[in-house]
Amino acid sequence: MNNTTPEDRPNICVLIDFENIVVSAEQVDQEFDLTPIMELLKTRGRLAIKRAYGDWARYRHFRADLLDHAVDLVQLYRFGSAGKNRADIRLAIDAMEVVFTRPGVSVFAIVAGDSDYSTLVNKLREYGKYTIGIGLRHATGDLLVKSCDEFVFYESLVGRELGGAALDGAQARELLARALRALQQQGALPVFASKLKQTMVALDPTFNEANLGYEQFASFLRANADLVQLEYRNKLLYVDLADGAAQAAASLAAVPTAARESAPPLSELYRAQLRRAERLVVEPTLRRTLLNELYDLLARGAPDLTLHRAAEVLRARDDAASAPRAKGPVLEVCKLALLGDAVRLRRPRAGLSSPAGLPPDSSPEAFRRAAEAVYVQKIAEAGLELSFTDLSLLLFDTATEAGYLEELLGELRARGRLSEREGGRFGPPEDWAAPLRLPILASAVAELEACPVSTEAVTPGMARALFEAGNTVRGSNFAQASERYLRAARLQLEAIRRGAPGAGREDFWWYFANFLATRAGAAFSEGRYPLAVPYYLAFFALLREGEPLWDQVFKLVNVMLSYYFATAAKQLGISPGRNPGYTHPTLMAVLLHNHAEPAVSARWSELAAELARTNPALVEMLLDYASMTPADPALVERTTAALRALLADWYSEDAASAPVSV
Repeated sequence: MNNTTPEDRPNICVLIDFENIVVSAEQVDQEFDLTPIMELLKTRGRLAIKRAYGDWARYRHFRADLLDHAVDLVQLYRFGSAGKNRADIRLAIDAMEVVFTRPGVSVFAIVAGDSDYSTLVNKLREYGKYTIGIGLRHATGDLLVKSCDEFVFYESLVGRELGGAALDGAQARELLARALRALQQQGALPVFASKLKQTMVALDPTFNEANLGYEQFASFLRANADLVQLEYRNKLLYVDLADGAAQAAASLAAVPTAARESAPPLSELYRAQLRRAERLVVEPTLRRTLLNELYDLLARGAPDLTLHRAAEVLRARDDAASAPRAKGPVLEVCKLALLGDAVRLRRPRAGLSSPAGLPPDSSPEAFRRAAEAVYVQKIAEAGLELSFTDLSLLLFDTATEAGYLEELLGELRARGRLSEREGGRFGPPEDWAAPLRLPILASAVAELEACPVSTEAVTPGMARALFEAGNTVRGSNFAQASERYLRAARLQLEAIRRGAPGAGREDFWWYFANFLATRAGAAFSEGRYPLAVPYYLAFFALLREGEPLWDQVFKLVNVMLSYYFATAAKQLGISPGRNPGYTHPTLMAVLLHNHAEPAVSARWSELAAELARTNPALVEMLLDYASMTPADPALVERTTAALRALLADWYSEDAASAPVSV
């Protein structure tokens, strides 16, 4: 694998235990996305075999994405009360069959986190196969990580590390120094860059430059120029020890970790901030093409065109390719238009699901500038030092757009989308915390403001550490987790108010939403259902599809809705009939609305009305799933009719209201 060239790409067999990876993602409130996994593996070689194992009646909403990536769906029916589908057995059998019948396959990628797969991985390595593991950090056993030639954590691919990176900057430098020493002892320097990376991964399978904010391994190497010397030969990158690097590497271990930390380059800070803001940097030529096409679509004025529908149209428009465009860049462009107020929504709270049009006097150039300004805003409002040259290189792969980006900053200031701080730095707009004034949030906000905060220096890092501490206990103690999330949100809020560099509002909403979710979960588990309901509603009130918080908590929304509806029965001491954690909220709604006990049905109707008042877009989401709900069609129709009636009462008010943006 390490000696391959563009002309000799290895054949890869990709085997996905789909239930394992999806359930693992749901446990930490993430929406599983196959695209970043497939894009990573395409950089490793040719994807010759792609199979996913699961019960596709249960995961049918994922089938379109899997088919987009030409993944073969292997149906596994569920057996027994535990619902075990035996994917591990079938996957292992198929893997060994490929070993013996497809000698041209030299790389196996196992997408799962179960340590049981370590036996399969060890056997594959015995047969000389290179193994890549992919899984979620919290659900992956150390044994599997150590068994693989290379292991990539899913969180690093989607830029959402909940538990911190496997290696920090100092540890990665130490690993680089160790790899260089090992190769020097072998007389292998200078070395092909991919060989160096493989050596680092062999020493620590969790190494991934993306965890550290680098899009490419070469960027990581350039940031450690005191250790390495880079040279291109026939367009291939080779690495050697830099002058004096041997002494620097040898002394690295003798210096305390804290002393080794140095300020990361601005480009790294910019990338990290955009990841925290859930922003994907789309390749500049593609970004401009998509923005122009999106403008043309909206200019036609179709009354029912939503940004979601526009994204589907744009994905299918690439005439130069036989396959649809990747979903990520297309959706990102639509989100940029939404976040930059380049579009006018007929139902603002619905976000990407709202019919959309263009504001008066809009032009293609104004549309593009408003959308691309979102990147500048997300970096500037975090209080980071601004270098338009570095930012131009990040967003356009050239320094020539620095003047354009400076113009966008001026437009953001003129529109009040940034607040100005001392020292030429900026913060979020003055009204960024307006959602905290919503009446439904009053009780939670009172808790937030009452939470004590130190008068000493407050940093985003302190808040992030508290948030990670909440993650460590979330699975076992909702109450403890909620207290830690509350303190994290309070510290982040104070960091923003004090103008601490790197203090972004997205992190605040992420911490605060997790506080609301776990406080609701704690009240539910303790049987205090009337207390749980306001926290559920407060959580729902913050959501608008297409905004960063929605992307972060999307997979949690269905679970929260299901538990919210379940309180209709629980509050009366009656079982809802299904486990809310494993029941889609639309099905839960049908069961409770048509419950044999009239009091349960009446209470569900009250909860549904409160949900429609709080966030009508979530009611629309329930309706979208109605056709796939496994229940008596007559009962489904009765419930959907009730939900449509609730929406009819609130559409006109929602169309006239300002969007609640977080």
